[in-house]
Amino acid sequence: NRSASVRMTAPAMPWHPWWSLMQTLALLLCFLSSSSNSNPPSSHVFNSPALKCFTLRTSGNQTTLLARPGNHHIGAEVLKFDFPISLRSESELSKPVVQGEGNATLSLRGNSSGDATDSSNSESFVSRMGFQSLDGDSSGGNSNPCITVKQARVQFGGCDINSQGGFGLHAIDSPRIVCWNCNISGCGSAGIVLDGRSQMLVRELKCMRNGDAGIVVR
Repeated sequence: NRSASVRMTAPAMPWHPWWSLMQTLALLLCFLSSSSNSNPPSSHVFNSPALKCFTLRTSGNQTTLLARPGNHHIGAEVLKFDFPISLRSESELSKPVVQGEGNATLSLRGNSSGDATDSSNSESFVSRMGFQSLDGDSSGGNSNPCITVKQARVQFGGCDINSQGGFGLHAIDSPRIVCWNCNISGCGSAGIVLDGRSQMLVRELKCMRNGDAGIVVR
């Protein structure tokens, strides 16, 4: 009644040259996948008139537009972004100025619910930039703002904003707008207009010599 042990051994698989090739390809794919995350951010120069002053830089999920120094006239075009974006000067020592005619120079739009505690909508950042609308029209209550922010969360830092005939900054149902060390002065109508459920945090803000009012909440 001695117990017997049985060892099951799988039959040896015959060698095939295709297996070696498949192993090599698998190792190559693993190497490319691991090294793609360590690549430096890619850059791209735009040819569009409204974006010709910017260089696009992407790194992972972050999209950044770097503005070159100087005054950049974009005519009647508008810089429109319907997704989180970072706009800033490519130089720490210069503040590029984007000038538009007749319409909003910059339009940022998100998908926020309007709840200030809602964190589902990522923020956009605008730093060390100047924006100027040269032909804003505020007649008949139809003000063309220099910058429009709709249902978005945006932080402005060190920016100069001016509209000769309209609003400087118009926020619509935007739960969180931050203006830090910004200058919104000399606008033909109100400097800042907050509509709907918009909320704003200001710090070291210069808002002077605007036509109708400095800040309007309605």
